[in-house]
Amino acid sequence: MNDSSHIQEWRQTIASVREKDGDRAFLNWSGFDEFRDLDTAHLRGAWDFSCQVLSPLAPFLTVPEDRDILEIGYGGGRLLGAAARHFRTAIGLDVHPCGAVVKRHLAERGARNLLLLQGDGSSIPLRDATMDCAYSFIVLQHLAHLSLLTAYFRETFRVLRPGGVALLYFGRYSWHW
Repeated sequence: MNDSSHIQEWRQTIASVREKDGDRAFLNWSGFDEFRDLDTAHLRGAWDFSCQVLSPLAPFLTVPEDRDILEIGYGGGRLLGAAARHFRTAIGLDVHPCGAVVKRHLAERGARNLLLLQGDGSSIPLRDATMDCAYSFIVLQHLAHLSLLTAYFRETFRVLRPGGVALLYFGRYSWHW
């Protein structure tokens, strides 16, 4: 089941943020908090990536600079920029249409090993067994239906290489299932 209503709601919210204050406001907005400035947003993103994603994954990864990582729900790129510092390629997937804005911004911050994809909210547009690692942080709890969550589990497993590892953080935000 692919209910695009949750995608449309996020796209409208993002469009209203961008209409009000432009791309800089979008990059500084995480959907929940507005940071003081972009430097603070990226500092907190690096902290969240290090503590919440990289630390639990580290025992399962060797030579991360030779590995490819996928972030499901990259938003303004604050965690993805940190991931790009550690991995050969950092791929971001999100439903919003702001990939070019995020990629340009992250390139200005030194991250050039990025590929940003726009998805449909239920699948991952990558070939089978192409990723060494995948993660999602405070994103999946916003899916409208349990079937979408299970689709992301299935898709994450599909794109992982043999021996790949995933960390899919699911915070209890609300229950709509």
